[in-house]
Amino acid sequence: MKVCLIGCGKAGTLHLERWLLLKCDIIIIDNDPHIHKRSQGFLVYEKIDDVPIQVMREVDVVDVCLPTSLHLPCILKILKYNSRANILVEKPLCDIDQIKAFEQQIHVRSNNIKCNIIVNDPYSFSHAIRDSITLIKKNCMKNDIKQIYIEFSKNRVFDEKNGRFIDGKSGALGYEWFHMLSILSLFLQKHEMKEYLQSSVDSHAFSFAVNPQGLQDNIEETITISSHKKVTLYTSMQGSIKYPLNYFYSKNVLPSFLLDLNHSNNINYGDNRKYRAIHIILKEAYISVLLGYTGYNPNNHLILYRTKDSLKFFPIFQDHMLDSIKYSFSCFKNGFKNKSVIKALEFENRILNVTRFMRNITTEKKGYEDDNSLNEKYV
Repeated sequence: MKVCLIGCGKAGTLHLERWLLLKCDIIIIDNDPHIHKRSQGFLVYEKIDDVPIQVMREVDVVDVCLPTSLHLPCILKILKYNSRANILVEKPLCDIDQIKAFEQQIHVRSNNIKCNIIVNDPYSFSHAIRDSITLIKKNCMKNDIKQIYIEFSKNRVFDEKNGRFIDGKSGALGYEWFHMLSILSLFLQKHEMKEYLQSSVDSHAFSFAVNPQGLQDNIEETITISSHKKVTLYTSMQGSIKYPLNYFYSKNVLPSFLLDLNHSNNINYGDNRKYRAIHIILKEAYISVLLGYTGYNPNNHLILYRTKDSLKFFPIFQDHMLDSIKYSFSCFKNGFKNKSVIKALEFENRILNVTRFMRNITTEKKGYEDDNSLNEKYV
């Protein structure tokens, strides 16, 4: 199989490693001269227009890993080469200001669309999440879920200073909110997720801060849907952990290898650790899913299942990204409708509404202090 990888930055490199594991022939398009020096054995071009038409037509999958605002123009250019192209796009699908243009120009809801587009959504393939849902079904019922907490926090300041992509429009939302919505959709029933996505953005449900770069950060939403399930989503680009394990478990029940996650323990500048956690409170049990639970190895995951009488651990090893890319390839091979894009557009419309809400609040609240820490919290 031949893959054309467009963009070989942080996300593109992660994709490249997986395509190589699948023994694919790779063409790289990237205008970074350093990529050209270290990409031995690959055909490397600076831009799409440099690729011979015949070479482009022989490509089985085009994998787009550019900064978000470049996704739509890149996809449109790909379709000029091949209107039936198989295109994998790193999330988010497009810039929030391009959502209408994407729908109008790509026509993803049309039965006549010839191209296949998939938005990379690795957490929807997580065995740790799927096994947690199986635990709930086996021991409880879905309507036993009382509260869902999802937190994705990392200190990204060092990465950003070293050139990693910055979402200057949605702040922290542009990094993790899509993943968190994807995870939430697995735990909620379809009508509950639809209700959540279509709910108004309520000032009583949101809090956030503005960081020294002027971006919205430490974003938290808490909403109760009509089935009485309480949903809390939280993300921080400054590594400010909001819901550590001791928020849900007493210290004496946790083993020593989880002590680092037993208190707020904010992630410091330059530390690569991530805190990606899902906490499900049931009527008579707790489930916590720690994705990459050491914070450094993204493929080691852990489920904690606590009842009144016991606490059980289920370690899981899985490369979500690899499974997501494998799935995408199988879809391209077997043919499918563009459901992935339709779901992504629903998520991104929600992110757009939240971003507008935060912009309006920030505009109204002028005059916050400018220092080296997070500034005044809004809402």
